[in-house]
Order: sequence, then structure tokens, then C-alpha cells
Amino acid sequence: MKFGRIAVCIVFVAAAACSATGGPFAEPAADGGKTGEGTLRPAVRAQSENAHDQAAPISAPLTAEQKIADFDFLYEQYRENYPYLKVNERTGGGDWLAQKEFNERAAARTESDEEFFRTMNRILRKLHNGHARMVDEGEYRTVKALMERHMPGNYGPWIEQFDLPAARARYRQEDQPDRDSALERSAAMLRQSKPLVLDSLEAGKVAYVKIPGLENERIEGDMEQLLPFLRENCGADALIFDIRGNGGGDSRYWTHHLIPILLDEPAAWTEYSAYRGGETGISFIEAKRGMVYASLPGIEALKKERLPALPPEIYTDFDRYEKYENRIEPDREHSIGFRGRIYLLVDGGVFSSAEKWAVFAKSTGWATLVGRLTGGDGIGWEGAYVTLPNSGYMFRMELGMGLDSTGAANFEVRTEPDIRIGDRTRSVEGLENDPDVRAVLAAEKRCRGNK
Repeated sequence: MKFGRIAVCIVFVAAAACSATGGPFAEPAADGGKTGEGTLRPAVRAQSENAHDQAAPISAPLTAEQKIADFDFLYEQYRENYPYLKVNERTGGGDWLAQKEFNERAAARTESDEEFFRTMNRILRKLHNGHARMVDEGEYRTVKALMERHMPGNYGPWIEQFDLPAARARYRQEDQPDRDSALERSAAMLRQSKPLVLDSLEAGKVAYVKIPGLENERIEGDMEQLLPFLRENCGADALIFDIRGNGGGDSRYWTHHLIPILLDEPAAWTEYSAYRGGETGISFIEAKRGMVYASLPGIEALKKERLPALPPEIYTDFDRYEKYENRIEPDREHSIGFRGRIYLLVDGGVFSSAEKWAVFAKSTGWATLVGRLTGGDGIGWEGAYVTLPNSGYMFRMELGMGLDSTGAANFEVRTEPDIRIGDRTRSVEGLENDPDVRAVLAAEKRCRGNK
């Protein structure tokens, strides 16, 4: 899959002295980009949303003891590494760690491997974070193929976990189609089930683009439709990007392919990630960031940033942090010459890399956000994929607490739109009747009236 020509500059700042290794969505350097002193830790090894409930089969059924051991393994990983345990308590999700005995019994009582998988998924859903989940067969196949094809350099721990014998047996790796076929099939299914919507309103004065997902495997096909449409409508007064319900995918969808051709001047914004320092987390962080974990600034050094909205647990539950000075440069060679106003439609379904888009737009003023409070958790990177030692099932786990330029945890505060629209109570026919679109058209009418 081609990523095309880009004009993106991301600068990563690890401490007061700048260390140029690329930001949270930069592609890994071919040499791993190692900095600092010491030795990178080996990846953790398991011992002796969207619906993610389709468990993969394995020949021998799990015993109750194996299920308990797998639950305890997952519990300890989350206890040591997961950044949002206190956020879950503050936002009404309860004390997840305190539910250990109840959840352990629920896992042990399951009557089949498939029921165990579903129960473990329900346990993770109590964290109310779409990134905290079990990995179904479709996700295993697609993510493994993407990492092997596009991102092998800094993804050793991920690929190692996907290739553990227990995981290969559980997800029937030997029966899977080849990598390219898996990605092509996924891309075709995404384009069919969640197609782009391209339209124009008010006799071409307003261009409308609905982007339902940012999955890596759909980028090439989407751009073949989207870029010509944007060029054809470059003279419009306004451009609407509708990302409502967009659960994310790959930030490069917009950072590399859309924003640069719509910018006149560089766009810059600041973010942070805080880490708890669990052993498993460190191995993934070092591989992803290409540096020794101990070279990151200690959490106490965050005080010099004078961030007013830090979570109360930041100096007690966290160990180190990193700072991202993000910057996207305009691609003047391929600019479409758009000079109008840009609107981003958002709602509670905007999550992950789609949320990152909302954070960027709000932080830089690139677009006016219209709609409802977003879903959050868009700052940082993809977290860990870890294999359970007995069942071979895999789970996903966030490692960094993403903080915005004020220090607030993005997963907790999310992103507030500039024009707030009431909750939608029913679906409507036609874009002109969509309350969020109508709010944009009203804003455009006011802009034209003020000229």
C-alpha cells in the first residue's frame, strides 16, 4: 500500500534537550532510532468495539486453573501498566482493581473457551475504553499483517507477541491467507461497509466529506476518490469533514494526506504522554520510541511545564513522561489552493486517531468543531498487544496517559466542540436536515452576511 508523497515534520522532545526521533505517529526509523545510554529491554514473553467477541478455536479446552492463571496475568499487566485506572473511578466506572475476585470467579466458571474469551472482554469493557479489549481473529490477522508489511522496524515486541506459539495456534495462523490478501480483503470490506460520502451543498458553496474510518488499509482507495473531489471543490466557501462515529485507525490518513495540502502555514501543537513504568510497558515503549526508557525525563520534571490541568495521580502513579512538539508543514507543491473555512463534525463516537484529528483541529484552530463532546483517547500511540500464556488469546492495553497542552488527560476531558449541538434523538433524511450540517450552513450564512 502506498502512502504517497508527504510534507510532515514531527519533532519529539524527551527533555529540555531536544531529541529528534519522530512524534507519536511518525514512521519508525530504519535503524530503530536508538538514543540515550543503556540497553533496550527485550519484549515481554508470556509464560508455560465495535464487537470483539469472535473467539478463535484451539484443540484442547482450557481448564479452570488455566483460565484463572490467564486472568491473573492480564490483571497484573493492567495493574502495573494501564494509565487510566483512576480516570475510570472518577468517571463512574468504579474501582476495576477491587473487582479482582469477582472477575476471576466469572472467568473460571466459563464453560468453553469461547465463553472465556467473551467474559474476559466484558471484564475489560468495565474500563470503558475502546482500546482495552480482547483481540478477535479479524483484528489479529489485520494488525499482524499491517505491522509486518508497513512497520517492522520498531514493532519487534508486537510481532513477537503475535508470533508466540500459543497465539499462532489460537488464531489458526497456519490457516490464514497470506499477508497481502488479508489486507486487500480487509480494505474491500471496509470500503463496502463504510464508504466515503462526497457531496456538495448550496450550489457548490459548501463541500461535504464523510470519513467513516481511518484504517490504514483503506487509505490508498479513499485517497483515489477524496483527493480529486477536493481539487474539484477547491473554490468552495466552506469544507466540511464529517468524522462523527469515526473510531480511528491510522493518524497518517489525515496528517500525511489531507492536512498538508490544505495548509498555508505550518501548524504546531504540543502533547504529552505519561507512563507508569511497568516492566511489560517499558519493553514496548523502548521499541516504539527507539530509546532507553530511563533516558526519558522523570515525572517530577513535568512540574517545570507548569500545566494547570494535570490529573491528581500524575505524580504518585506515574514514573516518566515524554513531550511531543508536533508540527505539520504545508505541501505547497501539491496544495489544492483551498482558501475557505473548514468545519469538523464530531460526536461521542470520535475516538483514537480520529480524536487526535479533533485535538489537532482545536489546538491549532485549523477547523471549527461542530457537534458534541468527543470520545477521547487520541493522544499517544497504539499501546501493547500481549498474549495470554495458556489460552493464546491476545489483549490490547494502553500504556501512555495522553495529556493535552494544558495537562488534562484527553481520555477524561475529551474535546469540546466550538459549536455545541444538542444530542441527536433521531436520524434524519438528507444532509440539509442534519442539525450539525444546518449549524454549519447557518454559520456560513452569517459569514457571508458580514462581508
